[in-house]
Amino acid sequence: MTQSSHDLADRLQAAGVPVGPVQPVEPESPWFVKTLLALSGWLASLFILGFLGLALESVVREAGGASVVGVICLVCAYGLFRLAGNDFVEHLGLAVSLAGQLLIAWALSDQLNFDLNSLFWAALCAIQLFLAIAMPNFIHRVVTMGFACLAFGVAMYMSGWLASPAGVPLLALVVLWLNEFRVPRWARAFQALGYGLALGVVIIGLFLRFGWADEIWPSQIPQWTTWVDNGIALLALVLLLVAIFQRVDWQVDSKVITLAFFASIGIGLLSLEIVGLVPAVVLLVLGFAVSNRLLMGLGIAASLLAVSSYYYWLEVTLLIKAATLFGLGAVLLLVRWALVRWLGREVNDA
Repeated sequence: MTQSSHDLADRLQAAGVPVGPVQPVEPESPWFVKTLLALSGWLASLFILGFLGLALESVVREAGGASVVGVICLVCAYGLFRLAGNDFVEHLGLAVSLAGQLLIAWALSDQLNFDLNSLFWAALCAIQLFLAIAMPNFIHRVVTMGFACLAFGVAMYMSGWLASPAGVPLLALVVLWLNEFRVPRWARAFQALGYGLALGVVIIGLFLRFGWADEIWPSQIPQWTTWVDNGIALLALVLLLVAIFQRVDWQVDSKVITLAFFASIGIGLLSLEIVGLVPAVVLLVLGFAVSNRLLMGLGIAASLLAVSSYYYWLEVTLLIKAATLFGLGAVLLLVRWALVRWLGREVNDA
């Protein structure tokens, strides 16, 4: 225990607060040591996997053998994560798990005659979601949840159900982060899953903004599905605003509440032109609500990316772009002016 910890414990005891024995905290390794251990873990795992690949070449050629070896790799990765010894073992488990996932994905594609249709991506999403919940590792949960979001988006896009499949992961993201500390023993897992969802939403937005989805997975999707996805994303934003106002028992000027919801509707309408605007705003507001700078940073980056990619979108005329960006700027300036006027008046009255 450090001297500052002793001083804090003494002050709490003097104030009548019962304080139990504080367990000594082991100092963490410097970042460069962790980096070297991570690189060593991945290098060692590559050699191990290469050796296993050569030794079991005849086995993994068949879909059944590949799936069995993949499951064994996942079980071994789970055991390595349970050891929780050091960074070397952690990254070794990550590499082994990734190899197992690739083998299972290959076996699944072989069963479908390498037709990577929506069924393949839906099954891959279910596998990744299971691994994100089951594997007791923070980084593994972030990565697998991000892959699950991407697989879900591809499945929805290829099936023709949703043209912009970011609304459902965004709604799950808001619900998860708002209940971050609902179950204390699962708080760390909720954080990892939340970061994975945020990463998945950003990746889906990248595929949609730059037209990669049409080039890689061409599909005929009705235009009305864009309204459905934007409606789901707008629902996530409204749910987030309701949760924020509930935390302060709605002790806010009714004009501010009305303005917030009308501004959300305006941003939702503008997002029909500027793809990814609502998810970016949700990430920014959610990061502010839960005091998470990483989420706020992702929200700011996603906002800049959405606006800049829309500006360079060649399928829209400059006149429509100018009108849309003018409307977005007007909404933001109006919100700022109203908040400064009404909230400033409340502060002065107080």
